[in-house]
Amino acid sequence: MDMPFLLDTTAPVLSHKIAASQNPAHNGTRLLVTLVSDGGAPWCIEKASFHVAGKEQALPQWTNLFIHSKDTDRLELNYPLIFRNHLNTAKDGDVFEFAIDNIVDGAGNSHPRYVVPIKVDYSSDKTGPSWYSFTFADSVNWFWNWDGYRHRTAQFSPAQYNGLGVIHNLGESPYLNHRTYYATGTISQAVSWKPSRHPCLSFRLMTPHYRANSVIQVVLTTTDGKNYSISLNKAGKDGNELNRSVNFAWENNKWLHFSFNVRDMLSKIGVDAKALADMEFKTVAIQRRGVQHNESLNLDDFFIHGLPADKAKGDVLRWAAFDASGVASLLAVCVDDAGKDLWSHEFTDLHKTDLAVLRAKVKGSQWFRCQAKDQVGNLSVPFWLPIYGE
Repeated sequence: MDMPFLLDTTAPVLSHKIAASQNPAHNGTRLLVTLVSDGGAPWCIEKASFHVAGKEQALPQWTNLFIHSKDTDRLELNYPLIFRNHLNTAKDGDVFEFAIDNIVDGAGNSHPRYVVPIKVDYSSDKTGPSWYSFTFADSVNWFWNWDGYRHRTAQFSPAQYNGLGVIHNLGESPYLNHRTYYATGTISQAVSWKPSRHPCLSFRLMTPHYRANSVIQVVLTTTDGKNYSISLNKAGKDGNELNRSVNFAWENNKWLHFSFNVRDMLSKIGVDAKALADMEFKTVAIQRRGVQHNESLNLDDFFIHGLPADKAKGDVLRWAAFDASGVASLLAVCVDDAGKDLWSHEFTDLHKTDLAVLRAKVKGSQWFRCQAKDQVGNLSVPFWLPIYGE
């Protein structure tokens, strides 16, 4: 096979620029590094080494791209993520160095070490932080939202022919979009959940076309195959229905915040203490009946949660966000059922956020709107956190 670029003897030429980004997983900006090869020899990117503030570092695959085209190769780098630990402790005007070594093209032509200055500029930053990851302590049995790297997978399983995908618009929190197949729709998640240990199930739902006569419900399936339902629009009366008294008022395109103490609901319908202690759910499903074909229901911030096993050890949330000006804090705002802000707490420790501080003021299950704040004062899109307290 002929490979004309092997005859190329011209050294590649590199250039760079900081450019705006419309990728909703970015932080509004990106670093573009372009290699131009006069003879068409491709950049041997696998041989390159990258140095962040003087230290060699592998680049994360998430949100960073290498794009090859004829005569040109380009790196698109999410530099606020790559430099996040440095930016979080930086001051306005600080400059960090991003360097590329071992720059070689496919014909063996090389380029000397290439250095890009990364400057912190508060005045140009109009974008709040972007989420990367969350890790909860044992007060949370299982959770899923679609912020940060989680936006890449739907996680839940759809019924046959149901549509399912993640919607992530610029400047908005991502969420799961489920679409029905004709008059029905179901999504489900395998769990290992003992309600005696983690009593609460919390999540948020929104639909652009609510139908008053439809059925929307959670179905909980135990390890011995028994089903319990929680009606999400009208209270039900079936023997295994857990919501016997609450009707929910849906509005098109408005998020509803649901939080249920499943342990207490089971007790109220007559499940005795021993059966409750032994009970374990293996599946949680959200079902719709009596709807139209391809109708959407959106899901976000799904939690199975309760109290920490040892309250003396606290309840530490480990979270990571990134921002071109550095992340300063996490703001948690307590919001009531009517959507009114009640009180707030700002966590400035970026490594350990003890949710016991919030739980101390909560009785029952309470929702918090959580936003990361950057050094300039810009806020991220929120994720919603339910906290259970006694």
